[in-house]
Amino acid sequence: MKKVNFLPLFALMAAMILSACSKKNDTTSTPTKSNKELLLEKAWMVSTATINPAYDFGNGKTTDFLSTWDACDKDDLMTFHSNSTYTGDEGATKCDPGDSQTWTGAWTLSDDQKLLTIDGDASTINSISETKMTLSNSQAYGGVNYTITFTYVKK
Repeated sequence: MKKVNFLPLFALMAAMILSACSKKNDTTSTPTKSNKELLLEKAWMVSTATINPAYDFGNGKTTDFLSTWDACDKDDLMTFHSNSTYTGDEGATKCDPGDSQTWTGAWTLSDDQKLLTIDGDASTINSISETKMTLSNSQAYGGVNYTITFTYVKK
């Protein structure tokens, strides 16, 4: 009696079943949020700030702009509201105990949602996600063009 080898047949059937499963289209995708929607969700706090080229703030040249800030400024928060206002918050530490804990200001977002203007100062939104935002702007000082880049994280 002749033996029949079913292994190739099983392998072919398994391959057909697996390829059929992988071709299913998932039509339930999560809609992408706009920059404005991502901006409005929670409070933001600066996590890094750099300046390029390096600048001398009085202790030698550095690109680490955040290292030149007082500790009491590093924990400040900013919350953007849908009515084009924002609320700033001094965070856990205040530089001056007599200062108000919060302050307000105005912001706008360009039609293409790539330019964020806060109290008249415009910055380019380099990237924004559910947890992180990177903004940059350029300023000329002493005949040199500096690019300042801020990374914010949601709190």
